[in-house]
Order: sequence, then structure tokens, then C-alpha cells
Amino acid sequence: MRNLKICFLILGICLISYQFVSAQTDHPADIMCTSYAVYECGSISDCSQISIEDTNIPSKFVVDFEELTVSAAEETGRDEASSIMNFVNLQDRWILQGMENSKGWSMLITKETGQMSLTVSGDQQGIVLFGSCTQ
Repeated sequence: MRNLKICFLILGICLISYQFVSAQTDHPADIMCTSYAVYECGSISDCSQISIEDTNIPSKFVVDFEELTVSAAEETGRDEASSIMNFVNLQDRWILQGMENSKGWSMLITKETGQMSLTVSGDQQGIVLFGSCTQ
């Protein structure tokens, strides 16, 4: 009887562990993001709104949570991708971070609304994009 109790205890621990690991590795479907406002900030100047064309950032991009990449959307005509180096799946938002062309980037997407903010940091310069994402 004691061995049976130990077996059930071990089985219960395994099931709880499996559910925890499974919840940590679940990922959403790919999402499409579109920028609607872009700002550039310098170390000695205020931020000013600029056009997305003034940056080297696609106006539309796809976040692939399975492959952990952010890629230019097909309709932009650009064939570029950036690896997601850090991905955090919180209850109400996703936080993604990476690096491209010696610049660091960080993106936050609110799950409920799809609102997105993306920052790109370079030498004495920062770019902030606001937009929305849909599945």
C-alpha cells in the first residue's frame, strides 16, 4: 500500500511538471504587425516624428513565435529577418528582444488589444515605433 501511495505521488508530480513545462513552451500563431507612428530620438535632441521610409525598418512585419524570427512581410518586397534572442510570454503581453546590424531592439505586444511598441537602440540614437498586430 505504501508503494502504491508513492507511485501516485510521483505520478502527480510528473503531471504537474508536464503541465508547467507545456505552458511555458506554448506559443501563439504567427502575427502580422503594422507601424503607424515612428519617432527618432537623439542624445542631445528631442524626439521627432519621422516617416518609416526614413528608417531601415519594414512598415509591416511578421512575428514567427515557432521559429523565433521577425521578418519583413511579403508585401513590403523586402527579404529580411531578425532572430528573437529573448522571448517572454506573460499573461497579458509578449516581450521580444533581439539584435540586428549592431543595434538592439525590444518589442512589447499587448495580447488583448494587439497594440505594439518597438524600440531600436543604436549609438546615441533611438527609434520608437508604435503599431498594431493581428493574427
